Amino acid sequence: MSIFHFDDHSLRHLANSINPLLVMVFFTAFFVRFRHDKTFRAAEFFGRALLSLLVAFGLGRLNAELKIWPGLPLDPGHYEFPSGHMCFAVSIAVSLVFLQRRFLFFVVPLLLFYGALIIFLKFHGWTDVIGAWLLMAPLAWLIHKGAKPKLKSGIEVE
Repeated sequence: MSIFHFDDHSLRHLANSINPLLVMVFFTAFFVRFRHDKTFRAAEFFGRALLSLLVAFGLGRLNAELKIWPGLPLDPGHYEFPSGHMCFAVSIAVSLVFLQRRFLFFVVPLLLFYGALIIFLKFHGWTDVIGAWLLMAPLAWLIHKGAKPKLKSGIEVE
């Protein structure tokens, strides 16, 4: 018997721990940057990250409430497109990348693994996971990129 025995129960615990892990990494990185970078506009960044999470939550709940797209129903009446799990994870991941670009090398493999895991565990179908990526990544990017305020002269404020 192998010491690495993964059953569905273990994999469910692993899947359920990825989003909290991303949140802990986000807060740690946020506070480190806030402490060491005096030019970091923490309140603005945190507000954008929070808005991104609210959009992710809204996307995850929207179809459950309106029943627009059934996706690939694994349970009768389960409207799962897009995956709320993946919308949340992508939102945090985009925030981490905006916080520091090198997080890209951490979050992309983690999100690919997470997507495969929630498909394997039948939490969601592949359309739900890909749909979450395709919807949430550009939305979170737009929220973080945002429109910078301009002076009357038309010059962007840094």
